Amino acid sequence: MKYSGRFAVVLFAALVLVALASAFYITPTTISDSDFSTYTIVPIMMLPLFALFMLKEGIEPDVRRKDVIIGAAMFVALIAITLLAREEMSYLFLGMRIDMLFFPLLIVALVVCLFGTGNINRFRWLVLYALFASPVVLLWLGGTNTDFVVANTIVVFGVVSHVFSGAVYLPPMTVIANGYRVGIGETCIGIGILIATIMFLAPMAYLFDGKRRRKVFWTASGLLLILALNAGRMLGISLAWFAYGPSATILTIHVFAGMLLFYATIVAMILVAKRYGLTFPAGNVSGKAKKARTGTAFVQGIVVAVVISIAYCLFTLNYAGASPLSPVVLYHEAPFNASLMAPLANAMSNHTGFHSEILTDTQNNRIVLSMSNATFNSTYPIEMLIVNSSSGETAGLTSKNAFLGELNFLSGNGNVDSVYYLGSGGQGYLVYSARVPYVYPNQSYTEADIYAVLPAQLVNGREATCLSTYDYAYSGLMNVMNVHAYNASANQRINSAYCMLRRVVGT
Repeated sequence: MKYSGRFAVVLFAALVLVALASAFYITPTTISDSDFSTYTIVPIMMLPLFALFMLKEGIEPDVRRKDVIIGAAMFVALIAITLLAREEMSYLFLGMRIDMLFFPLLIVALVVCLFGTGNINRFRWLVLYALFASPVVLLWLGGTNTDFVVANTIVVFGVVSHVFSGAVYLPPMTVIANGYRVGIGETCIGIGILIATIMFLAPMAYLFDGKRRRKVFWTASGLLLILALNAGRMLGISLAWFAYGPSATILTIHVFAGMLLFYATIVAMILVAKRYGLTFPAGNVSGKAKKARTGTAFVQGIVVAVVISIAYCLFTLNYAGASPLSPVVLYHEAPFNASLMAPLANAMSNHTGFHSEILTDTQNNRIVLSMSNATFNSTYPIEMLIVNSSSGETAGLTSKNAFLGELNFLSGNGNVDSVYYLGSGGQGYLVYSARVPYVYPNQSYTEADIYAVLPAQLVNGREATCLSTYDYAYSGLMNVMNVHAYNASANQRINSAYCMLRRVVGT
């Protein structure tokens, strides 16, 4: 089979696009002023294009059988790491977009299969760029958004005070003038749009021919332009508000102006790129091909690369059912407060078919629920506990009792729950454990561990599973290395307990 570098790059870009299918689905398509992490839609969208831009390199593939083996091994390692991370991190895995933090490993696996290990270095900028598709890399900026808004509010006030006498600045984000009040706020201007601009211009700078310092200067100019336009947007809206009062027209302009300025900046910077000494490549991208190669290793590399891309797409399909919390919310973690967890406890206690009693133990900062019905009566109720995730309850339960079985379950919403079958004093107990995020009214969040303990003899084990075939298989993969997951009779009871308690807890 004849195999050229141009064909390999086009195939590579297509396979990157296929692998990103689930990431596209769960990533918001709108860049929010109040949630800077929404910038990630731009690098995710640009990754396949960046991969296609590798045409300019004129790469000559050199694939050998060992390269194909290495690429396949890297993919297996990626799957193993992902399974381990999802089990350990539960909802945080998708909330923090760890999937995209691992995505460069998939890119390298495809590169090795299609181009050979000798060409990995040619793709270093693409691999580095892919890291920024995870907001974790820039999460440290989450605390600067407020400072950025305050700085812009001061700039707006400086201009407004020269137009309207008697204008007043109310720290940190409010300006009063002409009888009207404007709160700039994080919903009006944010750093997300600035990051998104850089993420769009960076691959374009790679595509252009020109000196590296000119590319850096061009990208920095784009950042300054969107910064100036964004400040002008808030200044114009504020002046119109103070001059004419609140109106639906001003609010409409406010909503759509941010994205329009983003697109205007991108178009403007591409149009002026030539003035920076940057030009579209005239040779390789337009079709200059290296000499075609032949050999069975190239065919094997193509087959394995296609399998890797499709397998990864299928492996990540259950991402679509998750509703991850924003990294901005997860960044603002607050102390566990049992007195504020009443809505969570009430939701569980109101489950149909159960009589519940709730005790909020403020001294020990925990909530205890006792739930009973015809099966689990007052003598053998379901005892539930909501407690701080750092309490160490799991270690206490599992260290003092004999292990009869254990299974981990990954539900479609991205949470990983565990059920333990423990023996103590000649009795068997099933212990359900779930770690869930709880968002306070001020948009900070805390982690809560939810435990449920019930007598094993009252669980009949007839309900085999309540998960989809896909999620059940996925959960099975997570339990491959679990030495307590190979007792068939115990697993039947564990599955039944999980299905019943999952409905109660709502995970």
